[in-house]
Amino acid sequence: MAIKSKIGVFFLVLCFLFIVFEIIPENQVSAQKAGVLAFEGRYHSRYLDFSREKILDILIDIGRFEVMLPREMDRVLDRYRIRYYSRLEREEVKRIGEITGVDLLFAGSIENLEAYWDSNQRRYRAEAEVTIRIYDSITGRELSFISGRGSSSHGDRESALFQALGNCFSSSFVNQIKKEFLLTSAIQEVDGEDIVFFGGRDLGVRKGDRFKILERVEDEFSGQARYEQIGLLEVTEVGRDISRGQAIYAKKDITRENVLEEIVSRSRLTLSLWYSNTGISVDERTGRLNVFGLKVGSEVPFSHSSNISFGFAGVGGAFLFDVGGEHIREFPLNPGSLYGTIGGRAGISMGLVQACDEFLSSAGLFIEVLPGIKYYLRQEHGMTISIEGIGRFATPLNRWQDLDYNYISPCGPDLRTSGFGVRFSVGIGF
Repeated sequence: MAIKSKIGVFFLVLCFLFIVFEIIPENQVSAQKAGVLAFEGRYHSRYLDFSREKILDILIDIGRFEVMLPREMDRVLDRYRIRYYSRLEREEVKRIGEITGVDLLFAGSIENLEAYWDSNQRRYRAEAEVTIRIYDSITGRELSFISGRGSSSHGDRESALFQALGNCFSSSFVNQIKKEFLLTSAIQEVDGEDIVFFGGRDLGVRKGDRFKILERVEDEFSGQARYEQIGLLEVTEVGRDISRGQAIYAKKDITRENVLEEIVSRSRLTLSLWYSNTGISVDERTGRLNVFGLKVGSEVPFSHSSNISFGFAGVGGAFLFDVGGEHIREFPLNPGSLYGTIGGRAGISMGLVQACDEFLSSAGLFIEVLPGIKYYLRQEHGMTISIEGIGRFATPLNRWQDLDYNYISPCGPDLRTSGFGVRFSVGIGF
């Protein structure tokens, strides 16, 4: 009887464990213990220590690693009399991982660091290059090789060198590290467009972060599984180990079977070509002004963009040029594709004209209000098309100067570009 009771208890325990492991979703990334080895290079220890501290700061800021303190790592390695270089053999990596207890090793080297005196600028110019190798200490395998370059100029040679070295660890350098350790997470709860998922401050999740919403699909011919993006999520609340986000768009219904994958950078570089048609007055004769332009900047898809824009036009024998900054905010009409926009543009306009046997120029200020709509082709992965109304106020271009900055106003036209119009633009993101 006692044996049957023990068997029954054992069976119940097995059932309990089975149920527990079934109902706890797998969170594919957990905090990993990381160690940063002392930097190598034929340079003074203050530069090597500075570079090591920069890597430590990056790992701590990412928030996804339990970072071993440098002095603790050095003490353990000294105790075992282990010597190493930035390029490690597998057995060396596994040995260091075994005695330090870290999961990941970051081994760095300063490849170049130099400064020279620029007699024209009367400043020191410095250049630097660093490399980082990331190792899995369990298998000994090299996971990634990352390099960064930086430059700087300063009146003090030492300051120029440190600035150049610091510039090696740019945002693109940080993003390369983050790409190696993308956070993927299971969904805990779905309530309409609100999604609760595993992963919070313990894994470096921050408010405003974005995640792809992925669906697992199987190829009907090969039978192999792959993940396809069906939506985009933005984090709205962050807890210790869970977070809440809202779907920016979703092509299909979101379920707990979907998976979230971190997007390293919210913003992307953009390049756009645009054409506008606005009112103009030339010596009190009204007409239309055709302007062709270019703008470059950054964009957070479905949210906002900031650009520097350039416009070019010719009218009344004069060549017009303007340069300005613009900022556009977006609000959804059809999430993921069509958005209303409101923004503005302001800057400097210039005119150039040949008159009275002189080459003359005039300058003024302008400001524009830009309400419109914006369409995303293929969501955040494709081109964008925008149509905007223009309400423009600009100071007149009628005070003309020669090359010696003498005003010769009667010789140039009276150009007034205030008015209303429309602008069309096509952009592409990188």
